[in-house]
Amino acid sequence: MRKKAIIGIALALGVFTGGTVFAMGCDKCDGTGGCKDSSAVEKLKSETAGLRSELAAKEVELRTEYSYNSINTARIEAIEREIGDIKAKIRAAATKLGIPAGCAA
Repeated sequence: MRKKAIIGIALALGVFTGGTVFAMGCDKCDGTGGCKDSSAVEKLKSETAGLRSELAAKEVELRTEYSYNSINTARIEAIEREIGDIKAKIRAAATKLGIPAGCAA
């Protein structure tokens, strides 16, 4: 059981670290960390609104799983994979619009 908990925590840290790397700055950003092309950012936000709300729901679901006394590592891994897939779709949409990672905050 302890081994499964450690694996679950390591996976969670991996997901959170990946999100932090994605949020880092880029060379196409203005001085405040925003994208220089605000119209592209607005278009990205409108195109990915459903994905972003799905991502928020999955993150709440993941936190809920971690709040239980017994950790279901298979369920946590599945949710983390789903979160990664959603983030990949958002990154793909940003790339399609020419927005580098970190500028669409």
